[in-house]
Amino acid sequence: MGYKEHLTENLTDEEILRAFSIVLPYLNDLSRDDTAFGLTDTEKYIEYEDPKGFQLQLRAGSEPLDVIKDSLRSGRLEKGDTNVSGKEIKVISIPIRNSKGKIIGTISDGIDLDDTTRLVNSVSEISESLDQVSTSVSELANSASNFALTGQKTLKQAQDVMETSKKTSDAIEIIKSIADQTNLLGLNAAIESARAGEHGKGFNVVSTEIRKLASQSKESTRTINDIVINMNQSINTIIGAVNESASESEEQAAAIEEISATIESINANLKRLNEFIERFA
Repeated sequence: MGYKEHLTENLTDEEILRAFSIVLPYLNDLSRDDTAFGLTDTEKYIEYEDPKGFQLQLRAGSEPLDVIKDSLRSGRLEKGDTNVSGKEIKVISIPIRNSKGKIIGTISDGIDLDDTTRLVNSVSEISESLDQVSTSVSELANSASNFALTGQKTLKQAQDVMETSKKTSDAIEIIKSIADQTNLLGLNAAIESARAGEHGKGFNVVSTEIRKLASQSKESTRTINDIVINMNQSINTIIGAVNESASESEEQAAAIEEISATIESINANLKRLNEFIERFA
């Protein structure tokens, strides 16, 4: 026979309830929450301890709450929400048995549902807010990723333009070479015109026009070359800016993804906390 069985076998029903009555005033100090504790026989409260934070207007002789009556009837732990003196509380009641297994009373506790409800609501509101923030962060991450992608496309286009510009420079060199050759041809025509004297006047007209064309070609190539050089400088500036912007966008996207993951983790913990509160409230 264990100590518990030996103890209850040697105590009367009144002595068992008296023992609970002696312990009852100490339970509130042991409880983490502000809790009401009650002791009943099979008909009425025989002891009641009010919590520090609220009053339920229960006392010795008061009729047991419905949850306690259910526990007396079922012979097992019962819990439920009830309204006492305008206060919503959650009550847990367990039956007390004598050595023969007969139910002789109950011991119960009650906690204020207002605090629990406020906590659950606060957790839910925080969770909803985090959901909204997470959605906004995801949209921002997508925007940053799209911006980075656009920057990469712009960079590719700028590089393509640079390649085209290089080909233009090559073409200018060819035109310049042709102009030099044309100018040389004009000089040769002028020399031949001088040698031919009166008969070489036609050569002289041709050589003048050829050299004029060569001069104009050179001037045009210089102008085009200046434009190409300026364009190359502008393109290099654009490429540098796009590279820097793309790098920053990629870093921002990575940072946003990390923030989003942290928010999801916090949200998951809040949901677990909410489930825990609802389970034990």
